[in-house]
Amino acid sequence: MGNWFKFILIILFAWTFRLIVTLSLGTVLSIKYGIPFSEITLGLWGDLYLSRIFVSIVGTFVGGFIIGTYLEKKSIIATVIYSAPITLTWAFTLYIFHYYVEIEFSFFSNLHIIPLALMLLSTPIAYYGGIIGNGFQSDFDRPKSILNIKWFNWLWILPFLLGQVISVYTALIFSLWAYGDWSGNIVSLFFDFGDFIGRLILGFISGALLLAIIYLHSLLTEDDNDIKFKWLQILGLVFLFWVAYALLINLNQLGVAQ
Repeated sequence: MGNWFKFILIILFAWTFRLIVTLSLGTVLSIKYGIPFSEITLGLWGDLYLSRIFVSIVGTFVGGFIIGTYLEKKSIIATVIYSAPITLTWAFTLYIFHYYVEIEFSFFSNLHIIPLALMLLSTPIAYYGGIIGNGFQSDFDRPKSILNIKWFNWLWILPFLLGQVISVYTALIFSLWAYGDWSGNIVSLFFDFGDFIGRLILGFISGALLLAIIYLHSLLTEDDNDIKFKWLQILGLVFLFWVAYALLINLNQLGVAQ
């Protein structure tokens, strides 16, 4: 009974993780392309169908990977169960769009190609993510944990931190890539630097936040209680990402909404 309970919980966890990843990436793309977040549902992405497919594939893969790191013998069954609701959701979406929104099917319509592609790809992507995750089981073998983080820490990481970390770092990468061409750029938002200096500053900020993410993970996976001010450091890093989220995401969401 205990094993089946853990089996179900890891599938639910992977599903929740996937949902947060998808929404976080979607939030950043809504800012980049000026799409109100309220419209980023199902297939309502204008001509950006490749971005919508990519976001869903990344989220589905990550969920499958987590299952693979946690389960060994039943990981294939778990990834199929995990991906089944995703596949059925997109199949139903395709049905709705085909019969109630447009009359004729078209591979060039985002209302058709997005749900069709994700209906066909979700299960293989989840399965492949599980296989990759199986290869990393020895790296994530801490007892009573997922990705080496104790299960009780996920109770606050999932609702209060994971989305912020993903959105902030994705926004920084977009800022670095499209400096001066995207409003979600923390450097050009407050200072008028040239392209080279601005990218250099963003590079340092991105590197520093990546180190902060790595250090935060090490604090959450470390069993040594002798670390000075451990939870104070954790709270400080969480606050850092909340501030970065407010500057990079919330401010720019207001701009998109307007």
